[in-house]
Amino acid sequence: MSHRYLAYPLLVLAMFHLAPLWRRDRDWNQPMIARLLVVAILGVVAFAWPHGAWCVALGWAVFLVMVVGPQLALMASYRDRQQHRYERAARWEQLAAALLGGRWGRLRRELAKVLRDLARGDDEAALTRLRGLQNQSMPVAARGVVRFWELRLLLHRRDWLGALWLFEETSDWGSARIATEARLQVARAFAELGDVPRALRCLQFVVLSPSVVRLEQPLWAMRVRLAAMAGDEEELVRLLAKPPRGMGGARWEAYWRGRCALTRGERTEARRWLSRAMALTDLRDAGWRQAIQFYLSRAEPAVSSSHTEPVVCAASLPAYQAERAALQRAEEWSRPWRELMGWTQPTPVVVGLWGGIAGVFAAQLLLPYAEAERLIVWGGNGAVTIQQGEWWRLITAMFLHGGWFHWAFNSVALWFFGSAIERRWGGTRVLVIFFGAGAAGNLLSAMSQRPDLAIGASAGIFGLLGAFSVAIAELKAPAYATLRASLLRVLFALVAVDLLVGWLEPLVDNLAHLGGFVAGVLIAWLTRPRTAAPAQT
Repeated sequence: MSHRYLAYPLLVLAMFHLAPLWRRDRDWNQPMIARLLVVAILGVVAFAWPHGAWCVALGWAVFLVMVVGPQLALMASYRDRQQHRYERAARWEQLAAALLGGRWGRLRRELAKVLRDLARGDDEAALTRLRGLQNQSMPVAARGVVRFWELRLLLHRRDWLGALWLFEETSDWGSARIATEARLQVARAFAELGDVPRALRCLQFVVLSPSVVRLEQPLWAMRVRLAAMAGDEEELVRLLAKPPRGMGGARWEAYWRGRCALTRGERTEARRWLSRAMALTDLRDAGWRQAIQFYLSRAEPAVSSSHTEPVVCAASLPAYQAERAALQRAEEWSRPWRELMGWTQPTPVVVGLWGGIAGVFAAQLLLPYAEAERLIVWGGNGAVTIQQGEWWRLITAMFLHGGWFHWAFNSVALWFFGSAIERRWGGTRVLVIFFGAGAAGNLLSAMSQRPDLAIGASAGIFGLLGAFSVAIAELKAPAYATLRASLLRVLFALVAVDLLVGWLEPLVDNLAHLGGFVAGVLIAWLTRPRTAAPAQT
């Protein structure tokens, strides 16, 4: 395989990352812009120079280390901050700062110092440092990051009024993602101050935000918290029954069931659940043990039951019930978006397809050379499909691949688009679209009477891409109108780029790709579920 095939995705990725940085805050993004330009130049040189394999290798190395590397370091920092491992998080921030360079690097180094203050238990020094950073000149995006860190610190200190004031006073968080996460976090402050209905109203905005796909776990955790604090046992049990991946567990359930019982005034039940949570907590986990002990003390029998005031649960109030119903409607509106964009893990049918394709590719690699060639001759698609009536080749060709890059690229695309369609429309439609569009694309390719054999799952994957476009076009919620149009433009641009690559590279089967995409659109349009949209109120 020519090194030019690795230059195309490198160029596309460089341009994709460069476009938003070029439009705003160039002073802060200069180091990253320079790196992306270097990557793009290396990709162009590799494309134009027959011996430019080293340019492709260098370009990918720069992109993975200097562009992807900082993002991975920041993700690791975020994960450690969530678990209060501040010293480890500070080291990740330092690494991200070194990789980012420039003004963003200096900001990240200051945030690493904030984490080290928190690791020493000096919350006041951390807060002072964050407020000092905001006195410096910085773009809205950077100021939004600092303000969000301050919001999280105020919540950590249980300064609920301070957190609400900061949230209300901030008109622009710099990005929709940070604004959504800030609203999610401030819901806790409203709940702690007794206004659970308004906390639920915050979650309605979170659920309808396009950024919710990155916040499924913290959103679920916040919903569990609010249900327990409202004494809504029915909602709490429903949420605990279906935790997202990596969340929940026996201790988590026992703790929040105890909190819910305490809110409802059921002290005996609260002690039972909280005692179980304490028994499940490691002796070294001081934070959890302290929190459980605090609520265990509150669950002790009252000194004088005759003077105990009646418990009023928020779950019984009409305002709470109305906001909970509105949140459920918001969930119905956002479910299609979350199903299509939740690319966290592959789905069962897609795993099965991937396993079949990977197994055949492994056979191609492990069999002796002559046997591997015979496998391609027996299963490849071409004019022989029509001339000799060997229609099975329209399917078998989809399990054969011409090299590591060909197989890896198709596998990643199958994971993204196939899993999205399976979550949205089910595994049966994935199979119908994949094999139906793949056979249609391969048939169009065979009708071209090309002399060589065509192999690869690309026709079926382009069918899934076409189905994904239909599913995006079907999004009815007004909150996604602008994003829906932008996504459709990106998808059709990807198809156009692939056709351009196929025009430049004779080994790429443009007819199979185009036929698969068109067939995927038609099959998806004809077989998509006809469900009524949730009613707006």
